Amino acid sequence: MSFIEEKSKCLPYLSRPKLYFGLILAFFIKSIGAAWDVSYHFKHFREFYQLPHIVNALGDVILLFLLFYLWFRGTQKIQRELRIILYGILIFIGGIIFDQWYHEKFGVDLTIWSPAHFVLYAGSLISLIGSFLYVLRDWPESRMSLSMKKISGILFSVLILDVFWFMLLQHEQGVVMDYALKQGIRLADADLIEIFFRTQKDVYSNLPLWLYGAWAIFSAVLVFQFVKRMNLHKYGATLVASIYLTERFILNTVFDSINYPTSALPFYLIIIAFIFDVLYNKLAKKSLVRDIATSVVPIVVIILLGFIKTDPPFHPPIVVFQTFLAAIPAAILGYIFIQLYFHLFFISSYQNPATGPE
Repeated sequence: MSFIEEKSKCLPYLSRPKLYFGLILAFFIKSIGAAWDVSYHFKHFREFYQLPHIVNALGDVILLFLLFYLWFRGTQKIQRELRIILYGILIFIGGIIFDQWYHEKFGVDLTIWSPAHFVLYAGSLISLIGSFLYVLRDWPESRMSLSMKKISGILFSVLILDVFWFMLLQHEQGVVMDYALKQGIRLADADLIEIFFRTQKDVYSNLPLWLYGAWAIFSAVLVFQFVKRMNLHKYGATLVASIYLTERFILNTVFDSINYPTSALPFYLIIIAFIFDVLYNKLAKKSLVRDIATSVVPIVVIILLGFIKTDPPFHPPIVVFQTFLAAIPAAILGYIFIQLYFHLFFISSYQNPATGPE
């Protein structure tokens, strides 16, 4: 008997629903830790052992346990997917080391858009993609009902949206903090506020204002095209946006109750997602027209948002002309990325038993 066979017999049996939703739970815990981390940085100076980092690490521990389990209990055909998860974890660990060095070298880091943070995002995204690919590969052999498979697919899609939208939290957190400061409300440490405005011209860390709208368009096109192509639900994009916003609303409520900074909620995602679903469904037999029409939806909604000014603000500033110039290449890139993703992973390797990706 081989070493792997001996180890696999020592491991407890976990049903496929437990495995699938264990993976989802690990990433949701990481998501909570990451959102809390952003709120924490708008209130306190960074510490390596701060609670949000520990919560995020808990998600990684669960993911590592499940990876270990699957590695020794799984079949040879899913080893590629497990390696993708492992690569993502290793990149994330490398990102932690890089981020610690980056802070020690350059001091207080006041932006989500730093090189060290990009390594962390990349690691999380790669692990998430590997986990979803494992589930897709395993679906044909599982005895889960069709509805349970679709639910797990929708939840993985929510997590993918969360990873891409996380980049925008600095803007969405910043616009609320900026408004609070103007009202004389200071949740952050006085020293942190002093350093913040000594080194930054605003709460967006000198980032160009068109970046928010452009990245929102890129993320919406990419994720909603992915959701629709997976054929998980007729209104899959609307479901994904609703669940994501519900999670954000709950976190905001919790943060507010413990006197932590909250963020603006991108409620307009529901509008984008619903129109996306309706157009995609009606133009199902006209693939090119459908893809162009649905990719234009986020551009129109985001640009229209730029003309809406409220007090208090419900979205970060959107400079209409600059955002429009960046919007079209952002939408095209989102569409190209999802085309490449399906070409690389799905055409020859995967079949979604829910109905099959297009």
